[in-house]
Amino acid sequence: MIKAIRISLLLTFIFSGITNLSAQSKDQFVLKAVIDTVPNATYFIRYANANKIMHDTITLDKNSSFIYQATIHEPTIFSLSVPNIYNDRIIGDFIVYSFWVEPGKTILLKGNSGWLIKGLHGLASRSDRYELRNSVLDSLDKIYKKKWSEALDSRKKQKGSELNNDESLAVYDSITNTFIVSEPKNYYGLYLINKKLTTKIFEIQQVKKWISSYPESLTSTYLGKEIYSKISGNEMSQIGQVLPDFEQPDTASNFIKLSSFRGKYVFVDFWASWCGPCRAENPYLIKAYETFKSKGFEIVGVSLDKEKKSWLKAIHDDGLTWTQLSDLKGFNNEVAKRFLITSIPENYLLDPNGVIIAKGLRGEQLMATLEKLLTK
Repeated sequence: MIKAIRISLLLTFIFSGITNLSAQSKDQFVLKAVIDTVPNATYFIRYANANKIMHDTITLDKNSSFIYQATIHEPTIFSLSVPNIYNDRIIGDFIVYSFWVEPGKTILLKGNSGWLIKGLHGLASRSDRYELRNSVLDSLDKIYKKKWSEALDSRKKQKGSELNNDESLAVYDSITNTFIVSEPKNYYGLYLINKKLTTKIFEIQQVKKWISSYPESLTSTYLGKEIYSKISGNEMSQIGQVLPDFEQPDTASNFIKLSSFRGKYVFVDFWASWCGPCRAENPYLIKAYETFKSKGFEIVGVSLDKEKKSWLKAIHDDGLTWTQLSDLKGFNNEVAKRFLITSIPENYLLDPNGVIIAKGLRGEQLMATLEKLLTK
């Protein structure tokens, strides 16, 4: 009975209102939470702050609660994770819940008994067993996801079977477009625009029209600047444009510039050791390289690896003898981000002046293109 009274008093304290806001800066968020799981349980924390990914750890007290605060300059998604012993399909920690936090806000989280259950692919959170209060963006996120889920179900019923990937993407595209247009110009709309730019299902002129209607207070944020950077990257990596110069370290840590290959036809190949389809393309690249390297053809590989050991092993195992570059930042590779590379394999074929003359060549397409260009 005493324990029940203590927990009741704690919940009353947390959910009775937001206190001491006068001491909370406009860039600080506070998370007050009660999670009715094992007392003293540990959770890993992850959230973005501009271009930095922040990591931390929290431990529940004897009352299964915690308070966490940090400084952020704009809204971000906050994730609680546990060690992954639930799903061998997932590499890394297992995210049990993610939600939006906002600067200057005190967010209140309450996870009731049974809020985490064992699902098909690991733990799953039950929306009817937890509460999250005082996050405007999280409320919008729930509305958006509900509309998307309902639209998917409706489309499945119409078809009478499961949707394929293209059909699912078409539903996503429609719901996202409608939500961006119908909702007031807010940070969540900005988030959806940025997310859509990572799917390759977008019209660049449409995106430019959307972002131009947002106030400067939003477009001047880190996320707003990211969107403009992606728009620029998309426009300057189209066929007929000179691919902007870049510089990255090779396998010996020497910095190599793309412009050092001017005067040759250059195939810029974005790949990674962990990418099966990328590795499957390598025999075709080897054949093209051995056939045409004496005729003014060069390949520059840009790896989206994170581990140098894996990167070097793949180069050795596949017998890749051309220049290989990487900053070992994965999909945060500076060149990949600049040119809006969101999936691999991806590639550009440049003429001797650095002009893009083809992109997305697969299989025998590279050989066929080079035969037309270099066989006389």
